[in-house]
Amino acid sequence: LSPPPMPPPTSNNLLEVNAMNPQIKRLFFVVFVMLLSLMVACTYIQFLGADSLNADGRNSRAFYRSKYIERGPIMVGENAIAASEPTQDSTGYRKRYHRVYSDQAPLYSNLTGYLSPGGNATGLERLQNSVLMGEASSQALSQILKYAAGENQKGGGVRLTINPKIQQAAAQALGNRKGAAVAINYQTGAILAAVTTPRFDPNTLASGSEEESQKTQKELNSDPAKPMLDRALRGEYPPGSSFKIITAAAALEQGIRSPEGEVDAPVSVPLPGSNARISNVESTNCGNGSPTFSYAFALSCNTPFATIAHDLGYEALKQQAEDFGFNPKTALNVPLPVQKPYFPTADPGLASTMMSAIGQYEVRTSPLMMATVAGAVANQGTQVRPFLVASELGPDGKETRNYRSGGTLGRPISKEVSQQLREMMIQTVTEGTGKAGSVSGVEMGAKTGTAEIASGKTDAWYVGWADIPDYPLAFAVVVEGDSANPTPHGGPVSGPIAKTIIQAAMNHD
Repeated sequence: LSPPPMPPPTSNNLLEVNAMNPQIKRLFFVVFVMLLSLMVACTYIQFLGADSLNADGRNSRAFYRSKYIERGPIMVGENAIAASEPTQDSTGYRKRYHRVYSDQAPLYSNLTGYLSPGGNATGLERLQNSVLMGEASSQALSQILKYAAGENQKGGGVRLTINPKIQQAAAQALGNRKGAAVAINYQTGAILAAVTTPRFDPNTLASGSEEESQKTQKELNSDPAKPMLDRALRGEYPPGSSFKIITAAAALEQGIRSPEGEVDAPVSVPLPGSNARISNVESTNCGNGSPTFSYAFALSCNTPFATIAHDLGYEALKQQAEDFGFNPKTALNVPLPVQKPYFPTADPGLASTMMSAIGQYEVRTSPLMMATVAGAVANQGTQVRPFLVASELGPDGKETRNYRSGGTLGRPISKEVSQQLREMMIQTVTEGTGKAGSVSGVEMGAKTGTAEIASGKTDAWYVGWADIPDYPLAFAVVVEGDSANPTPHGGPVSGPIAKTIIQAAMNHD
């Protein structure tokens, strides 16, 4: 017998089916979006965001896993200053490794950081973790080949832009004085030296147990000398008269001063709205009281620059500072983070603007940023973006990625103004406060600075550039006042350190 025929759909049945269709569609859409989100997340985690996630300090699994991977070296020139070795109790197929640092490592500890026994990492050890673990995108092919051959994963390496001769010379010249010295290639941005004093030995944090490492870290962090502070990149200093490069740039760009035009330069000038005055260093005369602008710059007279700030006004001076990278929206990373340079973001009044024009009041910056400011003058107005990693290396030591330039931060001044400032900085070395840094046979320019700080001490600056054949150099040196010399001056104290840096760069090969 054939089954009875189905009854024709009633209007009620059709209404129920039609009512279900929107629900099914919404459910399908929700499931589709969830699957799509999962695919995007997996793609990001496995590929696009792998390097940054592996380098994230909160990702402890990556560092614990590093115990079983021969982590790659951090190289300066042809020498490894950080490497991995099997632990003494490590045997068998899957060895365990620990981090060891060379005798020269303390000289670079502000850059390399350290990797503790428990996986705590700082500096390049953290920020370049994916490369050192062999998990960077540039090493994917080499790791696939090793896996296919049945070999254990091995980390890659990084080679820094640092020139060991310049780094060593700068460190020796700085000695035990608190401060920093930086040198960069002002055309490419390569950081050639980044010395900070005092320093720490990464071996004391990488050996022993994690508890011992943490104890040592607490002791270093509580040390009033701040050996863990990278003064070269993260130091926050008032630039003092070295900031006059920026004030002079604003005056030249606005056309309110010219290098050969005369300026009023009394011994002191009053600060509007107060009983205070701005005086030249040690209340000295500035030439005949009406020197040329170039000569006032060379002698680092304060009063002409305070008057310039009065004539420029806050907005024009602030704009010029920001054109040189002050008050950036995002912090500069090289890949280590660099202290944001600061110029007052709200009008502090005429008196404070006049103080800001000579690098005082609330103006703050790092030695690395001041090196880029000087470099912009030498580089026809283009300010380069500094960088620290020259190349990434595969497990076999061969380059997998090479970096030749950091790009640019901007063009803060015109080519014409850069040429004018260049000549003014040359005059500072030949006739002014920068004589102590002069190197025979090298065309160079500089600006000195003596910045007063709250404790009654001073920070001594020497900022400039040197045209060494095939090695365009920009530099910044700062020495902090201490009990032995509480009020150092930029020319006589920091100038000789800069001179040593230039001489080392002349013999860089």
